Amino acid sequence: MLKLAGTSCNIDCVYCNEKSKQLKYNENLTIEYIKKIFEYNNDKVNILLHGGEPLIIGFEKIKKILQLLRSYQDKLDYIKIQTNGVLLDERYFELFFNEFSDLKIDISISLDGDSYFNYLRVDYNNSDTTKQVEKVFKLAKKYNKKIGVLSVINKRHIKNSDRFISYLSNFKENILFLKFNPLYSSRDELDKDTNITPNEYTSFLKNIYRYWIENYLYKYFVIEPIISYIQVIKGVENRKYCEFKKNEPYKCFKFHTIYPNGDIAPCDTLSINDFKIGNLFQEDIAKQKEKFFKNNQNLNIINELNLKCQICEIKDLCGGGCLAQRKMFINTPLYEEYCIHRKDMFSFIAKELL
Repeated sequence: MLKLAGTSCNIDCVYCNEKSKQLKYNENLTIEYIKKIFEYNNDKVNILLHGGEPLIIGFEKIKKILQLLRSYQDKLDYIKIQTNGVLLDERYFELFFNEFSDLKIDISISLDGDSYFNYLRVDYNNSDTTKQVEKVFKLAKKYNKKIGVLSVINKRHIKNSDRFISYLSNFKENILFLKFNPLYSSRDELDKDTNITPNEYTSFLKNIYRYWIENYLYKYFVIEPIISYIQVIKGVENRKYCEFKKNEPYKCFKFHTIYPNGDIAPCDTLSINDFKIGNLFQEDIAKQKEKFFKNNQNLNIINELNLKCQICEIKDLCGGGCLAQRKMFINTPLYEEYCIHRKDMFSFIAKELL
């Protein structure tokens, strides 16, 4: 995950966790660290251009990065771009799908539903951004492309799940997948009326599953995490998302986030303040990682979470879930509820598949 713009963004989502990092795009460093990534890795590399908002660095700079990535095409597995969609216009569709069609770029946008659900995704004037993002579906239709949609599930989704999925189904011809991220939070300043609990998320996913099946939407797009539950139960070994990967020490650290200054961290749901691995421009990366795993005291918490899983009856299915979310719930009533949610979902999906 390349945090191209650091935390810079053109909208001001209420629940955003990136604002606190205060990092900005650095073109020279970014070019250099992309080169280092490919020098360091002998295997195929998966690249996710991320932010903040990656497109905020500008059209020409995005083009320059793609030109550089093309020069390493033999070592590239895929390129994905995660954007809020506001800046995604026809120029970018031409760039991604015509000029750089050989890179087979996939795009995902962030959209929480219609304006009723998407109310936390506002600009810096506190104005709704829904219509600005909806235009992307028209472009996808024009270019005959399918795009991913990431939605953060808040309180409004829980009792209105049919309305939510019905809205998204209007764009089913051009949706590749839906990925739902629950709005869990321990931030005191975040309105508690927006947060959901793991049990509420369970209820939401069950309702979504039934709607997806009964309305034959599975013929158009998959839904995460539902499809991962299905794949794990069916014995698929290649688990795509880390929350479903087999339980092993430090699974979050097999995924690398690179910030504009070259800092290296694991999955960005873990704070870089607690889990900074090193920097691409300092000593040998392998040595930095060795020191990190030897000396970082915050890893004790991750180890404790993994140890708890060893006595769980669904450990081989679950894989330990999202360690960042579980870490956030430590010393709260939701700590055990998270595991109950996982067990309930595996049980539910298994029965549905009979």
